[in-house]
Amino acid sequence: MKIKNLLLAFAVISLFVSCEKDEDKDLIASKNSHRIKQSVYESGKLDFTYEGEKLVKVTQYKKDESEDYIEEYKGEISYSGDNATAIWYDKHSGIWEIDDKIEYLIQNDLMMEEHHYDYENGNWVEDRKWTYQYSGSNITAWQSFYYDEEDGRLEQDGKGEYIYQNSELEEYKEYELDESGNWFQSNKETFTYNSINLINTITYRLDESDNWENNSKMEFQYSGDNVSQMAYYYWDREDSQWESQNSVSFIYNDNGYLSEELLEIGGDRTHEYEEGHGNAKLFLYYPQELVYGAPTIKSAGNRNRNYVPYYQRLNNR
Repeated sequence: MKIKNLLLAFAVISLFVSCEKDEDKDLIASKNSHRIKQSVYESGKLDFTYEGEKLVKVTQYKKDESEDYIEEYKGEISYSGDNATAIWYDKHSGIWEIDDKIEYLIQNDLMMEEHHYDYENGNWVEDRKWTYQYSGSNITAWQSFYYDEEDGRLEQDGKGEYIYQNSELEEYKEYELDESGNWFQSNKETFTYNSINLINTITYRLDESDNWENNSKMEFQYSGDNVSQMAYYYWDREDSQWESQNSVSFIYNDNGYLSEELLEIGGDRTHEYEEGHGNAKLFLYYPQELVYGAPTIKSAGNRNRNYVPYYQRLNNR
């Protein structure tokens, strides 16, 4: 279970360069020395617990009829070297019961594999698997697998690939298997930039004649370097035009961390931080979610032409 930036550039030419350089470093370091503590939403909240710099527990609460928070779900995370295992529990009648397990294979702060298990009759049975490939720190492909009970093994059922131009994400392609077991491209997404920022993404689907047609769109607005709003649209096939679907606005605290997400249709979320470093972002997002321009906890997630790669965004946590 997943609970689903920014480069600072200075051009200074004066005698102040040498004396302000260390001050800038101190300022950046102080701003980075925080980690997510709590996320609150309309029907509940998430609390994050750390040991040292590692996330070891996530507790999900729901509101009861009296608007009090009661424990509903929790994940306990253990580590073996760089790898991690999270076991999730549901609470029933005051008793925690095992729900599922995820094993994370991590190399150089990059998520390489995720193995998902169900708990059946006292045994762990692998249910799903995701694998990821990278070029440097840029994700280039993912694959998904499911457990086939008849064959008794994992079978691949999906994959995607990312196309870059000068380290800038240009196109995403997704594939599925047809009834004959052959791969076909089922989805694609394109990315449009102005001179600095990502301004929209458009997804396409296949029509009845296997031609690509518009499906959905996201548009980005900015306040300075931060994404201030994302607007969602769907393609009205009958009228051949984009129709507004939803939007979300983003508010940042004094350190520039994402603090509020305000949805047009309701369901706002707030984020609270505490001093210290942590690795929560590694477990809150799938790698493929971090290549887009949507703001994430702590950092703005700006996809500008000075692209901050996936692993650096994870380290800025």
